[in-house]
Formats: sequence, C-alpha cells, structure tokens
Amino acid sequence: MKLNYRNINKKNDIIYIGIVTIHYGFNFGSVLQCYALSRFLSNIDNRIKVEVINYIPSRYSIKRRYFTFNKKFGLLKNLIYLSATMPYKMVYQRIFNTFLNRYIPLTKKVCNTNDLNRISSKYNILIAGSDQIWNSDYNEGIDPVYYLNFGKEEIIRVAYAASCGKESYNLEEWKRINKYLRRFDNISIREIQSLEMLKQHGYKDFVLALDPIFLIKKSEWLVITTSVQVKSYVLVYCLDSDIESLLTIANRFAKKKGLKTVLVNYCHYWNKYNVDYTFRYQSPTQFLSLINNAEYIITNSFHGIAFSINFQKQFFAYKRKKYNNRIDSLLEILNLKKRYITENSCLEEYKTIDYSKIDRLKEQYVKESKDFLRSILIKV
Repeated sequence: MKLNYRNINKKNDIIYIGIVTIHYGFNFGSVLQCYALSRFLSNIDNRIKVEVINYIPSRYSIKRRYFTFNKKFGLLKNLIYLSATMPYKMVYQRIFNTFLNRYIPLTKKVCNTNDLNRISSKYNILIAGSDQIWNSDYNEGIDPVYYLNFGKEEIIRVAYAASCGKESYNLEEWKRINKYLRRFDNISIREIQSLEMLKQHGYKDFVLALDPIFLIKKSEWLVITTSVQVKSYVLVYCLDSDIESLLTIANRFAKKKGLKTVLVNYCHYWNKYNVDYTFRYQSPTQFLSLINNAEYIITNSFHGIAFSINFQKQFFAYKRKKYNNRIDSLLEILNLKKRYITENSCLEEYKTIDYSKIDRLKEQYVKESKDFLRSILIKV
C-alpha cells in the first residue's frame, strides 16, 4: 500500500497528527503504550504536533463503569457490590487521569462521529494504534472509530502496531473490516498470527511492528518512574483470574531464592493474598519502578512481559485463558517462547536470559518499527 502525501508539501508546515487508541481504563499497558507512541512521534521533528484524540466509547462511560448491575445478582447484592467497589474505582480513576493529563497531549473528550469529524479537520495524519483496537470481543463489536472511519478523505490514515487480539472474525465482521481498511494509506500489525490472518484475506502489504513501549529506551522510561520502597523481590503482575496460580508459583520460587514476593493488584481492597507486599492504587510511573527494581517477574500480562524485556529483566510468562496471540508473537520473534511456565514448572531450572542476544533481535525490530513511522513523514 503506497503512502500518499496529499496535504503536506511545505518544508515549514506544522504537521498535525491525531492518535486514536485505547488510553482509558485502569490498565498500565494502555496508558503507557499511548505515552510512548505520542512521545516518539513528537520527538521525530519539531514541526510535529501530536494529540491523542480523547475518544471514550459509550461502553466506558461513567454510568456503565460505576453503575452497571451484575445480572447474576439480585438488587440487594448489586447495591452492596456497587457501594463496596465504587470507592476503589474512583481512586484508580483519579490516579490514571492524573497520569494522562500530565504526560499525554489529550484533546477534549469526544464520544460520537460528529465530534470526531469536527476535531479531525486540522489533522494531516491520523494514526490508529496500538493495543487491542481491532479486538471485536474486547470492543463489543467492530468499532469504526478505531478504523479511522471519520474525517475528510484527504487525511493520511495509518495503523501502527494495530492489535486484533483474536484469531478470527466472523463474516459480518469481515464485511465491515474490508470496507474500513480500504481507507488506510499504510498498516502495521502487532501480532504475527493477526498479520497472517489478514494476508489470507488479501492484505499482502501489511508489516509487523513492535508495541509502542519499545519505541522508548529503558533510560527514557526511567526518567518518569516514581520510586517504590521495596527491595529484593519477585514481582507478580496478574490480569484476570490466574492470581492464585501465579502466587503459588511465586511463593515457591521466592522461598528458594530468599526473596520477598510483591503483588501489583487491581482487585478490591478486601482481598488478601499470601504475599509479603501488596501494591494497590499504584500510578503507571510507580508500576515502572516496580518492574525495574524486581529481581524476577512472573506475569500473564502482555505489557508486563514487554516491559520486562525492554528493561532486561528475568521474567516468566504464564498463559491467560484467552488473548495470548500478542504474547505468543512477541516471545516468538525474540526467541523467548521457553519463558512460558505452568503451575507445575520448576523455575530454578530455567536458564538465565542472555540479553546480549535478545537485544540484537529486538533492536532490529525496533529499527523497522521506527522506520515505518518515519516513512510517513519522509517527504515532508
């Protein structure tokens, strides 16, 4: 797919770039990948002005986030649940909003196509990516906004490290996807499996790119870290319902190594686990510090693994019940698939990761990923 530099033709022009991504919610990976992409693009050229379009889907409205009832519970149980969980959700909302407002150039909040058409009129380039923007399960269907189906036709449209997060789409989804993809000037994908799936449907020109967090070196990440006072520990960072399994592994391993166990926990405040330290209500900058200072990391999170690699940490990867394509792909291209563990694995038998080899592989993909983004501006 050939890029068309339709509306940028003067050496002194300001280049306005609008990013559409999943930057909201209580998730370290989401906000940090957003920070990385916006920062990298801003640093390419001083003429570039980057904004993250603050698109918040209705499914992430305050009403749905705080006041949605669980259909399995009765009215009384729902009221008890909501009253118990709302305080911790509000704390997390404040923490993540503070990070977004400080580190990410956000537009005003937009929720519909009219707002998006109006706000996009100044952009020369729109970029979709990264995270699970094309995961129709996660997004409750095909969301046309993440396919940049708004704005004037002459705007350059690019997808950077777009993540499908799933192995297939149904026929109705493909009809919509095919329509939307035709508007793009260039596309890169984050997972090998997704890239192959798209190629099977005729999209031969798409390329592989790394998650945006790799666009920023460890030394640059450390500039924004906030120190956390704990030393000599195994860090457990867990998503979904695998926490007991990961803690069993971590406690067994930490005891043999003479280390403490540290849990980064999104769960409700009343949950207590058999660990030495539990960190709740951490900011993304504190999360980076916990990753950086850990002796070992055990995680089922894609971004937990990605930051472990970027920070050259010894880590172990535990498969989730779904959406493992992005982890599989990252570990495959860096020859790290042997870092997968199960609940019965003996972690002491795993070899130490030799990052002199891994970094050479990683840097090649980083270069290709950066070149992909720079190519958008090469004729400016």
